[in-house]
Amino acid sequence: MTTQFNQDENGNDLADQICGRGVFLSRLLDGISFSNYGDNGGNGGFWIEFGSNGKIRAFSLVWPDLRRDALQPTASPQEIIACIRAFKTLMLPNHQETDYFQRLKSFANVKKLTVTKITPYYMEGFYGTTPTNITPPQIIAPFAELKAVADFGNSNATVKLLAPILSSEISRLSKASVQPEQMR
Repeated sequence: MTTQFNQDENGNDLADQICGRGVFLSRLLDGISFSNYGDNGGNGGFWIEFGSNGKIRAFSLVWPDLRRDALQPTASPQEIIACIRAFKTLMLPNHQETDYFQRLKSFANVKKLTVTKITPYYMEGFYGTTPTNITPPQIIAPFAELKAVADFGNSNATVKLLAPILSSEISRLSKASVQPEQMR
């Protein structure tokens, strides 16, 4: 369920001025959701929003015909750890975070990282690739959201990382390795 509010001149929601309510029904593939990173859930499912007097304000149906292309081995924990150590994971910003790049830079100083939860998702295309034209990717692939506690030695922070979970994707990413010294 979603609720849309009118906003003031600063972009803050006006809690007493609802302009729409909606619902999103997510598509599952083998019991796994499609990601909503960067597209507000548009990778698979049905979304509808109602405005005044129950009139349909907006809707979206994304339900492409899918067929299995290939089975690929899942990455081992050691491969995923190597991917994290090689800085091939994406650390998500916190909601309305203003110091994201400073936090990202400090991540290079983590002494210990403890993964507390792994949630698999599907996405369009392959992890770490950007479409080169306006044509949508013709393939979907799995990845994982890792919730973890980063131990800096004198403090801890909870982080969310996006990581590939196919051995072939980790292998592809390791060929274009960036060393931590290049990030500083």
